[in-house]
Amino acid sequence: MGRYFAAAVCAGIGSWLVLFSLETTSTAIAGFPLVLRLLIFSILGFGLYLGFVIFFHWSLSPLRMFFSLVKIMLPKYRTQKTEAEDPKSAG
Repeated sequence: MGRYFAAAVCAGIGSWLVLFSLETTSTAIAGFPLVLRLLIFSILGFGLYLGFVIFFHWSLSPLRMFFSLVKIMLPKYRTQKTEAEDPKSAG
């Protein structure tokens, strides 16, 4: 669990450094509307977080585990059956 926390802290610091500490990016986004700045910060933070998680684990296993969990949680694909095809409804 410590690796995820470290990845989140590094992503937050990295996002701040890229967007507000560097002269070129801070002046470039200064004129953007607030919603656009939030969107840019969120996308950059999420990307850096995923990058740091992969870096700290040295593999893609956390992402594989996440997507396998999502797959388990989603309902299974069911085809629409007509009454003639469904033997339960024939009775």
